[in-house]
Amino acid sequence: MVLAANGRKKWMNPRRTENEQCQIIAVTNFKGGSSKTSTTIHLGHYLALRGYRVLAVDLDPQASLTALHGNLPNFDYRGGDTLYSAIRFEDPIPTRSIIHQTHIAGFDVICAGLELTEFETAVALEMRRAGGTGFLLRVSQALEQVADDYDFILMDSAPSPNFLTLSSLTAATGVVISVPAHMLDVDSTAKFLELAASYMQILDEVGTSAQWDFAKFLVTKFEPNDHPQANMSAFMRQVFGEDLLLNSVIKSTAVADALTWKQSLYEVQRARFSAPKTYDRAIESINAANAELEALFWKAWGRE
Repeated sequence: MVLAANGRKKWMNPRRTENEQCQIIAVTNFKGGSSKTSTTIHLGHYLALRGYRVLAVDLDPQASLTALHGNLPNFDYRGGDTLYSAIRFEDPIPTRSIIHQTHIAGFDVICAGLELTEFETAVALEMRRAGGTGFLLRVSQALEQVADDYDFILMDSAPSPNFLTLSSLTAATGVVISVPAHMLDVDSTAKFLELAASYMQILDEVGTSAQWDFAKFLVTKFEPNDHPQANMSAFMRQVFGEDLLLNSVIKSTAVADALTWKQSLYEVQRARFSAPKTYDRAIESINAANAELEALFWKAWGRE
C-alpha cells in the first residue's frame, strides 16, 4: 500500500476514494442451495486479495458463512456476538464491537447464530408497540457505523423472505442473486422478484425507497455439458437479458472439497487436489465471475 500511495501508477491501490461510497452488496435468493454462501466467501476473498477492505456479514441463523472461518478465538454466539446485538431495539451495541478479523488481511467478518431469529419476534413486538416500518432501517443504521472502514460490505442473506432479509435489502446498494440453471430454482427466483417488486412498492409508499446501483443474476452450479441446464441458461438469457451476468460459476468437486475443509478455493493449495485441472477449471470460472462483478462495482463508483 505504501508503494501504491507514493507510486506514479495510482491504480495499484484499488481502494475507494473519499468520493466513492462503500458498496453494500446483498447476496440473496429465497431458495436454499443456490450457492449464496459460496458466492459470498469467494467474492469476499477475491476482493480482499485484490487489495480492497472487505466486511462479510452472515445474516443466516444457520451460520454457514461463519462456519467457513473455523475457530475464531473471540467469537461466542451464545454471548450475543452476532449482528442482532447491533440491530435490536433495546440497548443495541456498537457494530464495531462484533467485527472479527480473519487470517486474510483486509477481510473481516460479522458472525451469525440462532440469536438472529429473535429479530423476527422483536420486529413484531415493536410494530405492535409503535407501528411504522422503522425496522427496515436497522441493518442500514448498524452498517453505517463501520462503512467508512471498508470498500465493500457483503451480506450473506438467509434463504427466506423474513424481516431481516428485507432490512438487508434496504441497506444494500447492489444485489447479486445466485441461481442454479434448474427449473425449480428459476421458479423460486421468479417468486423472489415478485416479492421484491411488491416490497419496493411498499418502500416507495412510506418514503424509504431502496437505492440499488444494480441487481444482477449469477448462474451457479452450472454444468455446461448438461443439455437441460444449457437450455435453461439460454432461456434465462432471453428473459433477464443484460441483468444476467455473462459468466457462470461451474459446478465443481474442487469447490465442494474446499468448502468441506472450511476454506474457499483461494485458500487451498492447488497441489492438495488429486486432479489439479479440476481446480484450474473451477478457479478460472470463479475468477471470471468475480472480475465481472468487480467491473460492476467500478462502474457504480463512476470509474472507467
